[in-house]
Amino acid sequence: MIKRIARCVSIFLLIFVSLHFLTWCDSDWSDDGLINSEGDSNPIADMMTGCNSTNGEKWMPVGDVGFSKNMVKYPCLFIHDDNGDPVPYVAFSNVDYENRVSVMKYDGTSWAYVGEDTLFFEKAKDISLFVYDNNGAPVPYVAYSDHKDGLKNDGSTVLKFNGTDWVVVGEEAFSGIDVKYTSLFVYNDNGFPVPYIAYREERSWGYSNGATVMKYNGVDWEVVGERRFSKDDVEHVSLFVYNDNGVPVPYVAYRDDRKGSNNDGATVMKYNGIDWEVVGDECFSWGDAKYVSLSVYDNNGAPVPYVAYSDKLQNSSATVMKFNGIGWERVGAGGFSEAEAQYISLFVYDDSGTPLPYIAYRDKRPSVLLNDEDGATVMRFDGMEWEVVGKDRFSKSDVKYTSLYVYQGMSYIAYRDEGNGDRITVMKYEPKISEDPVIVK
Repeated sequence: MIKRIARCVSIFLLIFVSLHFLTWCDSDWSDDGLINSEGDSNPIADMMTGCNSTNGEKWMPVGDVGFSKNMVKYPCLFIHDDNGDPVPYVAFSNVDYENRVSVMKYDGTSWAYVGEDTLFFEKAKDISLFVYDNNGAPVPYVAYSDHKDGLKNDGSTVLKFNGTDWVVVGEEAFSGIDVKYTSLFVYNDNGFPVPYIAYREERSWGYSNGATVMKYNGVDWEVVGERRFSKDDVEHVSLFVYNDNGVPVPYVAYRDDRKGSNNDGATVMKYNGIDWEVVGDECFSWGDAKYVSLSVYDNNGAPVPYVAYSDKLQNSSATVMKFNGIGWERVGAGGFSEAEAQYISLFVYDDSGTPLPYIAYRDKRPSVLLNDEDGATVMRFDGMEWEVVGKDRFSKSDVKYTSLYVYQGMSYIAYRDEGNGDRITVMKYEPKISEDPVIVK
């Protein structure tokens, strides 16, 4: 009888300690999901469960979480290099202000609007932000799909901040037709900014909703090549303008939506100065690709395009591929994310001549997994395999519209934060330097 009681007490203590351990790993985290109330990580949980990030590193908020006044859509992040100091900028659609576009920057202490708190009076969708470096001075540009509620033609609009006010680059709605999936890049042409924009044209029946690229020549917007140069409808358009020894070479990646086909794969095209040509094969992803994101790495003067996407053949997990000059090859394993990846954002960081691909995404967990919430995850390729940067789903609540930037090895991410009223949050990941060893009692 005594042995039975002792056995029951032992089992009870084991269960109690296990539950307490698991609770410690989760409940001691502050509301922003980063560190406990003492400002330290839980070393036992770090070693045993991976609850926190490794090597003392952690995700930290840049300013306040949910710092925008209102709900947002389409947040886009860019980091300007201010003489070695990062200055984050974000653009977004301000839901409570009739979805008008807003731009904010972080001054080291708090987030402040760049110019007016809302720009113009049109509804803005598919926002894309680029901060041009004018001899060390930041010049923010923002592009968006401009919806005017039938008062004027819808189309693409690009604005820039001249230091005092936001001004229209060229004309409003210059595309002359409704567009989607706007992507902006400002090319540095010997010290002169040349904005490029890619998008999907929204055509009526009988025409493809194809990809078009335009650039601003200093006076007007002009089409690069021909309109709707893609053969079929496109989605998730992503633009990068590569500097080929002083010659701009626009690259565009997109989901190639082939009607009646089961292979709506990723396709990349580039402009050779005369025509648009396919890079490698069309639909090289071998299966349906969504949330396509493009970056072109400069390998000692040779362009190396990278594409990230949600891979339907891999249960919609993330896959990254690069073009090796002959064909497309996978970077690490295909479908490397643990669960479905949405709102993918790709950044290829140049680490002293070595390309380090990073991706950010909404980590969408199966609904059958109770208490396994969706959230933001960032991963990077270390040359051998993909690894989680810090902790997966570190946002501690669901997110949308993830946007990634890597500055001097530090990862920054912006997203719409469901846990903070669908307002915008920016986080960064950097090393925590500790002189004292961690003592485990």
